[in-house]
Amino acid sequence: MLRLSARVKSAAAAQQASGLVTLPLILLSYAQSSGALFGSSVSGWLLGALAWGAAAYGLLRGSRAVTRARLLGVDGAT
Repeated sequence: MLRLSARVKSAAAAQQASGLVTLPLILLSYAQSSGALFGSSVSGWLLGALAWGAAAYGLLRGSRAVTRARLLGVDGAT
């Protein structure tokens, strides 16, 4: 997403492009949740648990990396 937003000219274009990129992921998650992809087997539960673990790890890591001062550009440590 970062590489994509660096190539476009405006924030609106970056937002539209990111929506198009994430649309297949939304469809894939819907197919998984409805049972169309893996059925009702253990592999769906395993994939879901792995995705939740990765999301929690990313959230924890990202919350430490982003501060208000850094977002505003006034952080002297950058």
